[in-house]
Amino acid sequence: MMALAIVANTGRTADLKSPASSDGPYQAFGYPWENNALGMERVVPSPWSPIRRDRDRQEVWGRSFDGMRLLPTQITSQGRPLFASPPRLDLVIDRESPFDAGTSSEVVESADDRVRWRTVATRPGYRAEAEMTLEYDGLWVVSLTITPTREVSLDRLVVEVPWVADVAQFYSRYVSYDYDRQSVEPADFFDAFGRLDRPIRFPFNPTVWIGNHDVGAEWICETDEGWSPRRSKEAITIQPSGAGVLLRANVVTEPLRVNQKYRLKFALLPTPVKALPSDWRRVRLIGGLVADAPFDRNADRLYAMSSPDFSIKYRGLPELIPARPGARAQNRAGVRYMPYGTLYGMPAALPRGEWKDYAPFWQTENSHAVSRNPNFASALGLPPGAVSIIHVSTEPKSFQDFLLWEYAEALDRWGIEALYWDFGSPQYPSRNRHHTGGDWVAQGGQFYPVFAQRELMKRVWVALKARNPEFLIMLHQVQTPVVVSGFADVILTGEALNRNFKAPGWTVEKARTNLAAYVPDYSKLPEVMWEAQYSQRRGFISMLLSQVIKWNDELMAAHPDVCAERTRILLARTLVYDVSLSYVRNHRATLDAVIVAQNRFPGFHEAAFTGPWESASQLREGGRKLRVALYVPKAGERCFLVAANWNDSAVSEAIAPRRGKGRVIDAMTNRPMEVNKSGAVELLVPANDFRLLIWE
Repeated sequence: MMALAIVANTGRTADLKSPASSDGPYQAFGYPWENNALGMERVVPSPWSPIRRDRDRQEVWGRSFDGMRLLPTQITSQGRPLFASPPRLDLVIDRESPFDAGTSSEVVESADDRVRWRTVATRPGYRAEAEMTLEYDGLWVVSLTITPTREVSLDRLVVEVPWVADVAQFYSRYVSYDYDRQSVEPADFFDAFGRLDRPIRFPFNPTVWIGNHDVGAEWICETDEGWSPRRSKEAITIQPSGAGVLLRANVVTEPLRVNQKYRLKFALLPTPVKALPSDWRRVRLIGGLVADAPFDRNADRLYAMSSPDFSIKYRGLPELIPARPGARAQNRAGVRYMPYGTLYGMPAALPRGEWKDYAPFWQTENSHAVSRNPNFASALGLPPGAVSIIHVSTEPKSFQDFLLWEYAEALDRWGIEALYWDFGSPQYPSRNRHHTGGDWVAQGGQFYPVFAQRELMKRVWVALKARNPEFLIMLHQVQTPVVVSGFADVILTGEALNRNFKAPGWTVEKARTNLAAYVPDYSKLPEVMWEAQYSQRRGFISMLLSQVIKWNDELMAAHPDVCAERTRILLARTLVYDVSLSYVRNHRATLDAVIVAQNRFPGFHEAAFTGPWESASQLREGGRKLRVALYVPKAGERCFLVAANWNDSAVSEAIAPRRGKGRVIDAMTNRPMEVNKSGAVELLVPANDFRLLIWE
């Protein structure tokens, strides 16, 4: 099944008949998956709802859009207006604005899943056309085309989005990450999110989210082609003021001479994009069959990337080898099988030898976009040092057809109940001239196929959840571009933090024997990371991949006290910010004790969460020295309380919530606690530790 990893570009031009086309039908080579229509039905899947139109207002799940011009005059998410004033497109061509107040819009399509309308302006020397699309998940896309009949001057093109101050509290932008080397530039990583308490400016970036703990929206633009100056360090600026915050995408600030079609495509996507399931805290990524773990096998949704019933034939794909005839992957001892898969990095051997025909159309042709991963090579039966991973673009419909068919077959044939994709966001931009932006990237430009990945994710959601409504979709990413994450159930992040835990001169060998070589100290990470990056209110489960045990299994087993301390430092962050935590790579006894404590509180997994930024109103006393969060069920006066100490020394404080006036239980020990005359509990919390209390 092995094929050459790198195939010379054939020079064929991509069109509707090409296997590199983003739509079909395309030229086939005789594979069973070619030209399929899986997930392409025009439907509105659960949990979204059909688009509702009322004159110039359009409504999707949880959000409304006022105005049907180039940009909405207002977006309201969960009842909260996002904008202080209407966003605007500042477009000037030959010293005039083509889209003046008298320009009208024409609706060209109105359906349950999509509404499209168009604005056209014809001026001497050019035609300006903008087509807008609103989809059922809330994605508002603007496709601008300027068609000159003579050379014209594009003097200015700036998108301005003025935010309400209490919404624009944080920002988060895309970060490129080297999955093969597990490497990211720390300065870039920590500059990619933060509080909006100062002016922010950075070069072109494909996605920028702005919001608070509850609502927000993402700005999306795939490429810097057509931006001027292209390498501006202030391509995107975010300027706080007393009136709010202004996001400005400075697409053209130095005039361009335009003598051929000019195109710009950008979008806004308000969050949350969908409702989380009520039992989302019961979704757990575990290491395998854990017989002694304190899970509720009847209620918890347990997923593992290993199974005694199957092995994977092609690592990165769900082509399985059953251990026994007729094997099914469903719920063995309550654990659901999630075969390890990859998205932007395909194994160098494909099931039917597809590389020999499709390499020219799928691969990125980036010189860095092949990997000689020894684990992949061994699993694929390739010789040591062989190319084992080939990076691809998600744009070709043929690639989407192949990948989706593989998973639909695995679901139908073996009953897999989940999908996990490593390499979950673009890593190496494609230089392949068959791909949109390929020529531009080859010239040093940037293009990230986020809209193509979104279309793939939408197909995955529609096709696989139609077969199994509980099928789980998990992506492994670094930052979280919402545009490619909305059609996922879980976004798993945290691997990039490893760079901050490695001591100078670090090696895997040193980490296995030296406690100081790799120190996963989560207290070193800024608090804003938890707030800006791990909010559970964007419409998907934000899960942290634990790194307490990483390369150092035997060392941690020999020092369980160190392992337990590091796990408690991590839990002091995740528990107080309601961060979903993978079950693997932690001190088992400590994490198990926390799970038992949570299970002692009926309704914990479905409870409403009040974070430390807002818990003061829910407390009669305390919450100044300790960070306090509350989990409150829908009915009753009871509450589950987390008190975390992020200081380097012990802290003592009296805590009393407004809810609960009966007994107080230490949830970890299940023992009653003493309450003082004011109804508060005096807590002494060690440095970088936490306490869990149940107020009855």
